[in-house]
Amino acid sequence: EEVLHSIVRGLAEQPDVALARVWLLKPSDICPHCQMRSVCEDQTRCLHLAASAGSSISEPVEDWNSLDHPDNRIPLSNALEGRIASTGEEVLQRGLHGLTPGILRTSWLEKEKILSFAGHPLVSGGEIVGVLAVFSRGLLTEHDSAWLQIFAQLVAVAITNARAFDERQQAAEIAERHADELRQVIDVAPMQMFVWEADGSASFGNRAAKEYFRVEKQLNPLKFLELVTHPDDIQAFKIRLLEARNNEKPFDHEARMRRYDGEYRWFRYQSYPLRHSDGTIARWCGIRTDIHDQKMAEERAAQETIVLREEIDKASMF
Repeated sequence: EEVLHSIVRGLAEQPDVALARVWLLKPSDICPHCQMRSVCEDQTRCLHLAASAGSSISEPVEDWNSLDHPDNRIPLSNALEGRIASTGEEVLQRGLHGLTPGILRTSWLEKEKILSFAGHPLVSGGEIVGVLAVFSRGLLTEHDSAWLQIFAQLVAVAITNARAFDERQQAAEIAERHADELRQVIDVAPMQMFVWEADGSASFGNRAAKEYFRVEKQLNPLKFLELVTHPDDIQAFKIRLLEARNNEKPFDHEARMRRYDGEYRWFRYQSYPLRHSDGTIARWCGIRTDIHDQKMAEERAAQETIVLREEIDKASMF
């Protein structure tokens, strides 16, 4: 918006320029109240006044910079601006008496001593998105019109950039909303869950994980693992984790991890890559499952098996 206003202000400061305006092609929105409705054939879209600058010589108190005007819409089937928007052809018109360029009547042309009009379509991504129009009290030349086309291209670039920025901003807002929803979902899960960013940096852990470890500050995942993993398990753990991450493969490993009170318990540690539609990794999602009781039961069973085998060996020898 600021770029559009800056361009029309700059044009309005040029010699003989009475009024410079930017119109953008948008869906119709005020059809029931529009003063141009009777001559509007297509009531699905029209030109909306987006930027305006100029000064009157007949009514000095009039504000030509304002967009809040009852005639701030132009039908595509009407006026020079509408023709430019519908055909995509530039217009250079000198001697405007008897014509109605846009919403400005012949009486206005006479009062303001308007002698010429130049307009160019605004094209973004191969699509007509609006019109840049200038009313002059002097006779505009082909050279003037060529210069105006350069300004029209600048406006089109500004519109393209603004649209791209809006799309990125909307995408970022959607991504943040999805991330927030994901945080809420995993926060209520009974098992420990965590999310890493694509570069391996920490994103967030759920409530169960925070309550188990109670680490005050958020750490890099590898630093965190070094802090909470049993010294006898950390080396193999890190090697396998880095290998899985470098190969972009799921990871599954068992290790003892220290609770906030110093007790070590066995966990099954799993992480999975979440991918974009193009196959690149968006982030990693992981689960830590407490398998300590199961592990202890397996060890007891293994010990009992050893004792039983020794008893069987003794009986066999006897």
